[in-house]
Amino acid sequence: MDKHDAVYNLLLRELSELGSPRGRKIAEELIETYFEGLVDLLLQAQKIGYLKRNINPQVAASQLIAMNVFLFQYRSMLADFVDQDLSEDLQHFCATSVQNLLDGLASKV
Repeated sequence: MDKHDAVYNLLLRELSELGSPRGRKIAEELIETYFEGLVDLLLQAQKIGYLKRNINPQVAASQLIAMNVFLFQYRSMLADFVDQDLSEDLQHFCATSVQNLLDGLASKV
């Protein structure tokens, strides 16, 4: 685990304790800063044609964040259900998850 992963895990751990005043304050600061930044990034991607025009960037940002939080909380259990060793191939799993979100799950037939 590199330094970035450790910081990210610490932040998610704090977010999981939203019942505490400290966890709630951190969550609000993260949402204000990073959620808005992610929404801006998605809006820019829409403007230059990388993302469909009919998606809602706020919903897409929420989905990306929800995937990350879920993975953090249930990574050890998910390893039993997916055909991947998440401890060794976490980046591939995350990239595949984001690709599924971006491409959609429905067949184009």
